[in-house]
This record gives sequence, C-alpha cells and structure tokens, in this order.
Amino acid sequence: MSKLNLDAAMTQLRGEALGHLGAIDLLLNKPMAISEHTRFVEEIKSHAKSLGEAEEALAVLQRYFGKVAEEESPEDA
Repeated sequence: MSKLNLDAAMTQLRGEALGHLGAIDLLLNKPMAISEHTRFVEEIKSHAKSLGEAEEALAVLQRYFGKVAEEESPEDA
C-alpha cells in the first residue's frame, strides 16, 4: 500500500471536514454573511451530515490502515 495515497485520502477528508465545520460555524455565528441562504436549519443539517461522513471515513482509514502507514518506511511508498 502506498503511504502517499493513504496520506492524500486522509488529507482530503480532513479538508472536507474542515470546510463543513467552517460552513456550520458561519451559519451559526454570522448568518448575515450568507444573504442568499434562507434555509439555515436545512443548511446546518446538510453540512453536519457531510461533516459526519468525512469524519467517519477518516476514522475508518485510521482504524484499519493508520498503523500500517506508520510502520511503512519511505522507500516502501
């Protein structure tokens, strides 16, 4: 298994999670910054679900492949 591919997938998932977290924070703390959104509750729920999916996928990769990636040497990648 390529450690680089695993790292890339995990980094993308962290980025997705942070994006959704930021969107929720914006909707909760500065809703006027997003004037075109009038369905705040639905938007928050949608971002929360997507945040959960990204975090769950990241946890699965860490659980099953995190230890392998830590043990793999750079020349194995």
